[in-house]
Amino acid sequence: MTITAPVATVNAIATVPLTLQILGTPALLWTSRPGQPTTDLTDTLTRRQRELLVFLALHPDGIARDTLAATLWPDAPIDRPFNSLHTTLTRLRRTLKTATDGTLIAIVTARSEHYRLDQSTVDTDYRHFSDALTTLRTAQTDTDRETARRQLVDSYRGELADGLNADWIDTPREATRRDALDAACELARSATDPNQALDLLETARSFDPYNERISETSCESKPSSDKPTPRPER
Repeated sequence: MTITAPVATVNAIATVPLTLQILGTPALLWTSRPGQPTTDLTDTLTRRQRELLVFLALHPDGIARDTLAATLWPDAPIDRPFNSLHTTLTRLRRTLKTATDGTLIAIVTARSEHYRLDQSTVDTDYRHFSDALTTLRTAQTDTDRETARRQLVDSYRGELADGLNADWIDTPREATRRDALDAACELARSATDPNQALDLLETARSFDPYNERISETSCESKPSSDKPTPRPER
């Protein structure tokens, strides 16, 4: 299926053929050449292949084979702990080769029993989210902090790996939601335009509708003498 990729994705994958989105529902997108339409390869992947790609995306610097196998295949036979991993990787290569007419085969590299996504072939939205978070934590100016927070908010398309049910995803999923929510709340609190503050608070509520802190931020972010311009009903 040929689709139009989200703006954030297009900006992020200008120099690589594959983009893996894991913020929101996981998706694997392929662009055969710059400027060409984007093809969605997600439906060609099995559930286990998607889970493997999500896990690797969360570890851009790579992950030890023992940890990878133990996390995704905790019930693997003791005498053959890596069989399922190797089988999944082999089938993933075959799937990509077929889906891209032989253009792409391997997107996972393995060196010294250390596995990672090949960044020369596949980019991920989570890596850009993580980079923005690092920038925020090390920023020296308010301008840099605001820019990083906006990047976090703009790139958070939804719950991390939405639809993936696995025990190991719960902790990074909640941490990612909290980071996006904190960024939106801080932007709302510092906004001088009441309407912009309201928009940011609505965005924050969409990240976590049941978080009481968002209501508190709403009171703090707008001066009592300022009222947002009435909005037309949608």
